[in-house]
Amino acid sequence: MEIVFDFPPIYDEIRSVFPIAGRGVIFAWGNKIYNPSRVSIPLQLIAHERVHGRRQGRDVHGWWRRYLDEKEFRLTEEIAAHIVEMEYLLGPNPNRQMRRQIIRSTAKRLANPLYRYGISRAQAQVLLKRQLAA
Repeated sequence: MEIVFDFPPIYDEIRSVFPIAGRGVIFAWGNKIYNPSRVSIPLQLIAHERVHGRRQGRDVHGWWRRYLDEKEFRLTEEIAAHIVEMEYLLGPNPNRQMRRQIIRSTAKRLANPLYRYGISRAQAQVLLKRQLAA
């Protein structure tokens, strides 16, 4: 994905829904990652954003409209992206301790209040484990 050091096309709309000011947030927009704060992006987050970019398909605006308006859609999209992020971190042969640690840290990010879908870290862990087992 191309990394663009600018705001995404609908930044004002995104900002009106999410408390993102000063938080170093990155945004998937098709085959681009918008990185207005110029934060370092680890490879697992590039994998995460790539999921969003692929799922946006040819209707990036439509995807973002649903993402901003529909809490359940947003949660579904974030679970899919967080799973790929976790799989990247886990690699081919994770041990149990590593797996537990990565699930916990990813669940914490998934449950971040920024996303505004209101799940706890424990609920996020259950959702992630369920998807990993599928």
